[in-house]
Amino acid sequence: MANLSIVIVPTKKLSNGKHRIRIAVAHRSQTRYISTQFILDSASQMKNGKVVRHENAANINTCLRKIIYEYVDVFKTFSDW
Repeated sequence: MANLSIVIVPTKKLSNGKHRIRIAVAHRSQTRYISTQFILDSASQMKNGKVVRHENAANINTCLRKIIYEYVDVFKTFSDW
């Protein structure tokens, strides 16, 4: 099964200097990224897969966890085939 994690990709910095939060999907030595709607002001606002030092950190972390759970459910559905 694929490993899912919440990350920012420093090389994919937006033109205004901010970072988009992405979900990394790692499977068989390959990693792909799913972009989310959440944007952080700096890379230091992400620590160990969680948003910190942001005014909406708790809400963002809750939404990201829900997204991860949805993807896990989809993966489990397809792995049962």
